[in-house]
Amino acid sequence: MGPVAVLADIHGNLAALEAVLAALKPVRPRAYVVLGDSFGELGQAQPVLDRLRELNAFCLMGNRERDMAAYIRGEKPEWRGAMQFAALAESARALGAEMKDVAGWPMTASWEGLRLAHGTPADVYELMHPGTSRVDELLAAMAEPAMAAGHDHKQWYYSRWDKAIFAAGSVGLAHTGRPCQAEYLILERQDGSWHGRFCRTSYHPQRLKALLAAEGWLERGGPLAKAAYEEALTGGYAILDFVRLAQRMARRMGAQAGGVLPNEAVRMAAQAYPWTTL
Repeated sequence: MGPVAVLADIHGNLAALEAVLAALKPVRPRAYVVLGDSFGELGQAQPVLDRLRELNAFCLMGNRERDMAAYIRGEKPEWRGAMQFAALAESARALGAEMKDVAGWPMTASWEGLRLAHGTPADVYELMHPGTSRVDELLAAMAEPAMAAGHDHKQWYYSRWDKAIFAAGSVGLAHTGRPCQAEYLILERQDGSWHGRFCRTSYHPQRLKALLAAEGWLERGGPLAKAAYEEALTGGYAILDFVRLAQRMARRMGAQAGGVLPNEAVRMAAQAYPWTTL
């Protein structure tokens, strides 16, 4: 059987997705599997969805899609006008009626004897850490011999009891410590077992910049879109660092640091954050 391309955590980074698909052309995958968080902080929601449909990809719903679908259904009224969630709200609105189809994507699935998950099979938001008792618990409960997962934004492999987990890394916001790196996974089934190859390719920062500029995304998506751009161009943890800074600002204001942060705290964080790419 031929190779399977596994992609995860695109986060709307069309430039990174284009680079990965170009790198995969010589591989000629027989199938594409996408493990969620395809949309979000870097816009380009409709073009990303169009590419995935062209590939006839088997897509999972990540935590981003789950939250965006809930917003479109009116279940997240606190997002309206909230700078913290402007990028996700804008991406959800860009997909419009398409969100109904996206909301139908599974959050976990068994596919050709492979367990697929965004976070874990139990929780789309849960983050796995290889070698922990929780991961061993998940492996013990898994009927399939192998799992491919996203959400971590790092590539890793873990095996125990003749079962294995492949963490695919992130196409759009890879935490490599290097700028403009896109990660993906190639799986092949041999003698009944899945074997993986972790891959990485680069994309051009000017391509990403041009795509964002064409839709005015850094303005429409707000400070979190800017943090995502910073993260893509550095390979670091800019989104997490920015949110933590905004939480500190919220506490100084006497507001709750959890949930939806006050817009003023987000504005203050945007002014104080040590941007390197803007």
